Amino acid sequence: MKKSVGIVIALVVTVLTIGTAFAIQHQVSQNQPVSVQERATAKPSSSESTSSSDHSEVESSQQSHKRSTQGAAKRSSSNMRRRNAKRASTVKTSKANKTAKTTDKQVNSKRRKQTNTSSVAITPKASSVEKKTVSQDKKLTITLKVSGYKKTFFNDRVKVKKGSSVFDVLQASKLKIDYQNGVVVYVSGVNGLKQNDIKSGSGWKYRVNGKFIDKPANLKKVKNHDSVHWYFTTEGY
Repeated sequence: MKKSVGIVIALVVTVLTIGTAFAIQHQVSQNQPVSVQERATAKPSSSESTSSSDHSEVESSQQSHKRSTQGAAKRSSSNMRRRNAKRASTVKTSKANKTAKTTDKQVNSKRRKQTNTSSVAITPKASSVEKKTVSQDKKLTITLKVSGYKKTFFNDRVKVKKGSSVFDVLQASKLKIDYQNGVVVYVSGVNGLKQNDIKSGSGWKYRVNGKFIDKPANLKKVKNHDSVHWYFTTEGY
């Protein structure tokens, strides 16, 4: 009986020992570090993951930089187009302003030329009229008759300046006159007929408005519409 009990106890102890050993081995196997091979296998996987991640980040950075560069290029191109358009608009506006100014200058120049032409066209006429009027005012109309010996040398109206003398009136006839000039003028011959040609004491005298004037011809002034008669006399008066 005691022998049987001892065997049972021995079996129980053996079973417990084996179970405890198995439990300990199982616990140890769970706590055992990963093997070198497993580590080597795991490391490439981690490296590949890291490399893949870095590559993805590089690609993402490159794409971002590319997009940024493209965006900057687009903005620069857009800004350039706007500046070119603005410059073109400014140039067109400047050309238009220059054209408008040139046109205004041409129009104003044409108007000034027309005004000057008109003024030049009118001024001479007015000046001519004024000169003519002044000239007419200064000119005197004198009736002149020049009688030789039994012959008339001149009988017509002449124009002389205001303040002219009887001698000036005789010169206005354009006849050939022989005279002695000095402080007083003495007429000795007209149209080839000279003093003393007919007889001794004959010569040239004159009348104004039918009156005999005993005065040097250059000192007797005439008025407008006077009548002057130069004549050759053999009687001395």
